[in-house]
Amino acid sequence: MYLEKRRQTWYALHSIPKKARPILGKDRFVKSLGTDSKQEAERRAALLSAKWRSQVQRALAADPDGLEREYGLWRAAIENSATEEERQEQTGLLADELEKRDRQAARRRGLNPYDLDAARETSEHSEHVRAFQYATGKKVPTAERLEEYLASLEGFRQPKTIKMRRGTIGRLAERLPYLDEVTSDAVQRYVNDRMQAGAGVETVKREQGEWRDYWRFLRSLAVVPKDDKPFDELYFPNPTTKRDRRWKGFTTSEAVGLLRAAGAKRGDKNLPDLIRICMFTGARIGELCHLKVGDVDDGFLVIRDAKTPAGIRDVPIHPKLQPAIDRLVKDSTDGYLLANEAPDEYGDRSTNISKRFGHLKRKEKFSRQHVFHSLRRTVTTCLVNAGVLEAQTDDITGHESPGMSYGYYSDGSWRETMRAAIVKLDYPDLEPGDMV
Repeated sequence: MYLEKRRQTWYALHSIPKKARPILGKDRFVKSLGTDSKQEAERRAALLSAKWRSQVQRALAADPDGLEREYGLWRAAIENSATEEERQEQTGLLADELEKRDRQAARRRGLNPYDLDAARETSEHSEHVRAFQYATGKKVPTAERLEEYLASLEGFRQPKTIKMRRGTIGRLAERLPYLDEVTSDAVQRYVNDRMQAGAGVETVKREQGEWRDYWRFLRSLAVVPKDDKPFDELYFPNPTTKRDRRWKGFTTSEAVGLLRAAGAKRGDKNLPDLIRICMFTGARIGELCHLKVGDVDDGFLVIRDAKTPAGIRDVPIHPKLQPAIDRLVKDSTDGYLLANEAPDEYGDRSTNISKRFGHLKRKEKFSRQHVFHSLRRTVTTCLVNAGVLEAQTDDITGHESPGMSYGYYSDGSWRETMRAAIVKLDYPDLEPGDMV
């Protein structure tokens, strides 16, 4: 925007971007400011700025329902008003603009545009009222502080977790776009609809925790009242039938059969090796996929990248597994034991091979309760039944050991003890050719 003086009167002019000119039907906005004082002219021009910029924004968006985007410009202008008088004038200009749009909506519907009461009967009027409340700060978008909230989690949560929360809170904001709409009964209806659409109780309860955490963040900024807790007393129906959601371990023969099925798949060398290593270590898939050649140390796999502190450990290499480990070290082309696994957007090398394992176990007719983690359960079961002490089994598999004396004061099992324990792990159906 710029000013131009014509015959002792100042005018405000604002060039319109080329893309918006055909829509608005002009090249620029021009309006007399009705004063010969430049200082007063600048003040009045500032009031026009939001109106003209919002019209350009609306034209460029080509979105007649994009009121929130457009009136964000009005909101910024009102919030940045230098004085209360300027704020009132800016608010008045916005009210005039919305009244004009009410009349335009009435005209499009064949109503008398000069009958303001009739004009306010149109469906557009409720949207205009909502836009006015948003621009004047009476309505705050539910997701307005979402990115600020997510930024506060960086360094404390994994990127994948942050992305999940963006989706969870974003879906809530789509259903309840403004904070004043997020009430206990509205949230309860949303929860009911989520579960009727197929979401499980556990899933929605997880989402409830994420909504509640976002709300605590908003309360800390005084965006919502301190006593506003719309997520605290939600009703979740108990399932009519209890489903056992625990993962099931593979039997030793099932694990061997899965290994052979993976080996029969052409072009996928890493999948059978992944299964082999897990069958004799009980390590998590993420731990195995991040093992490097340098992590093979004197008959042990040194796990440095783990889910929990207990997961950082040395795992003895079973004698039957040693030939496969030697081969992987020799053949590695990128420094990893399971070479050339492309990482996902978060740097996780286990994502793609995990999907391939899922496809394999479904093809082999295993249930949803059988997952890769089931092999870890198989190893634990075998060690326990072979007489290995629970504490030693936990040290091998990377579980937190219960009890103060061992879990807190002990430094863990000695390497010699763990070597003696791992050789008790046995798969009776395994043949020499399976470990090549």
